[in-house]
Amino acid sequence: MKLVVLRVRPRAEKKVRYLCQQYKIICYIPTYLKSRKYQRRTVTSEFPLFPGYVFVSLTDDLKQKKLLASGLVFSILSVPNQRELISQLQAIKRVLNADPKSLSVVEHKVGDEVAIAHGSLQGTHGIIERIDGKHSKVFLNIDIIGQTVVIEVDNDSVETV
Repeated sequence: MKLVVLRVRPRAEKKVRYLCQQYKIICYIPTYLKSRKYQRRTVTSEFPLFPGYVFVSLTDDLKQKKLLASGLVFSILSVPNQRELISQLQAIKRVLNADPKSLSVVEHKVGDEVAIAHGSLQGTHGIIERIDGKHSKVFLNIDIIGQTVVIEVDNDSVETV
């Protein structure tokens, strides 16, 4: 079994998973659940832990060519240390199976320009100064008066602009 990493088109991970199932290729996409509030309802969706990457076991050049011909796969990355990658993926899988909420995925980084998505400041733009666990410190610049206000918001409440 030769494990490789597929670099796929944005938001095409699930399509590649379906394609792998059709070609009988073993595939793994670590995912996590994320809940968002839309008005009065909460919607839970599944997202890839590593957007743009799918882990597959390729043994056959014909199947590799079919995946590349699909237009969903940009490139195939070979893995020099198979045991290390398998060990890391098994550890991630154990964490996801044991307690999926314990895994924290930070989508934003310091310096990102963001908009506040929920609450009384919804739609307000700012720049992330610091990220502490579940909270981000965001600079809000009030251009008219040349002043800056620092607020702390949940990571779930900001979206990248």
